[in-house]
Amino acid sequence: VYFLYIQGAGCSVAAGIPDFRSKNTGIYSKFSVDAFSSEHYKKNPQDFCRIINKIFGKSAYAVIMIHFISYI
Repeated sequence: VYFLYIQGAGCSVAAGIPDFRSKNTGIYSKFSVDAFSSEHYKKNPQDFCRIINKIFGKSAYAVIMIHFISYI
């Protein structure tokens, strides 16, 4: 039995993770799109991890939908 789950950005935003494209609050308004490329990660993994830590930090949390999906 296979199960495919597809979700949009709304669940992530509800969990405290900012979206990418909002003009003043999106991730791309604070960091270059290139900062999330595999090339940037390969060249400078410490910088990539620093950016990810700044974005997620301790502000993200699991919402009810995530618990539901993990239950299935």
